[in-house]
Amino acid sequence: WLIQNGKRYGFLSRIAFLTRGFDFKNIIVLPLQGVLAYEQGGDIQFPNLSFVKAKNGDLYFLNGVTKEPVSASVKKDFIDSGLLYEQEIIIPESEREYNALNSMPTGDALESPSKVEYPTGVLLQDISTGAIGYVKDSVMHMLHSKDILYTQFPNRTWVRVSHNEFLSFKRGAAMKLKDGTLVRSPKYGMGVYIISNGYRRPITSRDLFDGLGFKMSNVIDTDDFTMELHPVGPPFDSAH
Repeated sequence: WLIQNGKRYGFLSRIAFLTRGFDFKNIIVLPLQGVLAYEQGGDIQFPNLSFVKAKNGDLYFLNGVTKEPVSASVKKDFIDSGLLYEQEIIIPESEREYNALNSMPTGDALESPSKVEYPTGVLLQDISTGAIGYVKDSVMHMLHSKDILYTQFPNRTWVRVSHNEFLSFKRGAAMKLKDGTLVRSPKYGMGVYIISNGYRRPITSRDLFDGLGFKMSNVIDTDDFTMELHPVGPPFDSAH
């Protein structure tokens, strides 16, 4: 299960888990009743960033835990621009798979590549400075450290572009560490925080840390700037 924004999302396949940037070594073992205490958010069957067709013929682009509606005209634009081929569209093979797709929350509609740049998202690197940003819908979100890059996009490659092209995008909010990341930094000593909804929440004791099933081997030692991109939230406890 993925716990996000107070809801639980069940992974029904290995590829669904891995393509969303998660690692099996970071799984926390909890009693079943502890997991079921969270509201059901949906089931995740298919790879991230894939196009999947529903039983009624509607097309969706899967982005994290949400499915983004794809209109007929946007689908045509993707195909005409060579960004999508009909054979790449996934068609569920069972009621279980259709039900998993239906259970995913619906997000914003996917934009057309004729209207915005990189509607499905891309990592770009400035060939002059080495800086890396994530661009979606013509808006760039900077990644200010390798820790953010590796927690958010562990298996993604990036496209190298000129300095002028890199600077041409409108700037959005900077990317943060992936939710669920355990982190500490020099300024804050040995204190360990967990990233939750963009906040860093202190884990106030070693007993609590161990009781939650966390491991010190999974704690990332980051820099103070990256740590302070995340406002301090309330202490993290057994009730979360």
